[in-house]
Amino acid sequence: MSKKIFIVDDDRGILEMLRDNLEKARFEVLAEADSRVASERISSEIPGAVILDLVMPEPDGFEVLKSLKSNDKTKNIPVIILTTHDTKENRDRCAELGAAKYMLKPVNIKKLIEAIK
Repeated sequence: MSKKIFIVDDDRGILEMLRDNLEKARFEVLAEADSRVASERISSEIPGAVILDLVMPEPDGFEVLKSLKSNDKTKNIPVIILTTHDTKENRDRCAELGAAKYMLKPVNIKKLIEAIK
């Protein structure tokens, strides 16, 4: 697996916290707060994994996940969902769309790093 991780979250505080912790764990981190720009960058950067927030301005995380999984260049990239909105519907929808993992905020960094590996 590539050590390049792409984080998509519109909360810049969470984005920076994740970036700092993943860089300390020796990952190359790319990050984007704008989900529309993120989809384009992920397609060109092809990271080893994507960490994706669900609740964002359009497109939301579900749409980004759907887009990544329907694109031949990005469909095999594991996507880890990070969210504060834990519902059975969200879990089921993410699984149906192809998310590799579903985790809750505030995230346990050690568990996130284990999930990435």
